[in-house]
Amino acid sequence: MKKESNEEKKKETQKNVFYNFNNVIVDQNYDVNKRNLNFVNSKANGGDMGCLKTNSNIFNKSNKMKKKKKIIIILILIIIMIIIMIMIIIVIVIVILIIITIK
Repeated sequence: MKKESNEEKKKETQKNVFYNFNNVIVDQNYDVNKRNLNFVNSKANGGDMGCLKTNSNIFNKSNKMKKKKKIIIILILIIIMIIIMIMIIIVIVIVILIIITIK
């Protein structure tokens, strides 16, 4: 009984899988829009495992951009902190000079 059901499942899945023009296996059970995007991505990448490669490249690029933005924000904050510290030191020096001149 189990063997028959397993074989039937195998046959069903084999029916749902076909090869597109780039020899990339596409499962028809996926959403049609996803399948079309995968096909377009595989064409854009010259036919080599398109959807997986393109999507991972996009995620890698977005992660790199996020890291760059974080680094830039941190650098800007550090510069602002340094400027504030310099201003505080200048104010302290001016106050000390005023106190000295008053005496």
